[in-house]
Parts: sequence; structure tokens; C-alpha cells
Amino acid sequence: MATTKDLDECIESAEFWTKHINEHAIHMQSVSDGYAIASSIVSSVTGLGVWAIITQSTDLWARIVVGTISLAAAYVAIVQKVRGYSECAIKASPLSGRYAKVLSPLRGARAKLNSNPNDSITQAEANKARDEFDAIREIKQSLNPFPKKLQRERDEEKKRTGGVP
Repeated sequence: MATTKDLDECIESAEFWTKHINEHAIHMQSVSDGYAIASSIVSSVTGLGVWAIITQSTDLWARIVVGTISLAAAYVAIVQKVRGYSECAIKASPLSGRYAKVLSPLRGARAKLNSNPNDSITQAEANKARDEFDAIREIKQSLNPFPKKLQRERDEEKKRTGGVP
């Protein structure tokens, strides 16, 4: 059973994440793009270097350099995939809008709950709004990499207000 305190906490959290979750999405996309660009550059250099080495040199040091650069290209290409930066950006992007959208039902339910806390229809609306908020929060909680810096900010805010994550 949702209470006005529960709804207040959800509203505070939704307001915070509406303002800030896009920062995480943008950062994740930027990191992903950086790895993609680095991978392309290193792969291009490797490709050009291999032909030069194959046609002109049999020196061991040259082969080691090309081999090392080839490994670096593979590493840079795989890091963004393994860490999930792009997928995280895609998942995080719509959360701001979803949090913003749930604010209206949360506020409406809180207002109705304040004026008539024992009404079953009002309670059902409050529970539905809380459930919608919880579904969005679950998606946010599943982000990987998780927005730790933002969560610390929210936790500090929560300490001041007594809210939910």
C-alpha cells in the first residue's frame, strides 16, 4: 500500500533522475565513440604497417611492432563491447523521459491520497504510480556500467530528504 511518504520519495527520485540520467547516457556514448574511433585509427595504422613490413622488412623488431599494434587494435575494439558502453547509452537514454512521464501520475496520486487516503480507487492509483516508478528504477538499476557518480549524488540528496534511490 503506497503512502504519501512513499510517493514523495518516488517524486524526489524521479525528479533527480529526470535531470541527470542523460548525463550518464551521453558519457557512455562518448566513451563508446572514443573506443570506436581509436579502434579504427589503430586498425588503419596496423593495416598500413603490415604491408610496409611485409614488402620491405624481415627484421624481428618490425614484426613485433606490427604484432603489438595489431593486438592493441583488437583490445581497443573489444573493450567497448565487453564493457557495454554503447548498450548502456541506448538503455539509459529513454529513462529521463520515462521518469518525467511518471511524475504526473505520482503527483496526482499523492494529491488524491492526501485528500482521501482510505479511498480504494485512490489507493489503486497510488499503487499503480508507484509500480510504474519501480519498473523504471529497475531498468536504471540494471545499467552496466552503472552511473555510480550520479547514484552517490542521489544518495547524498536522499540523506538530506529521506528519499528512495
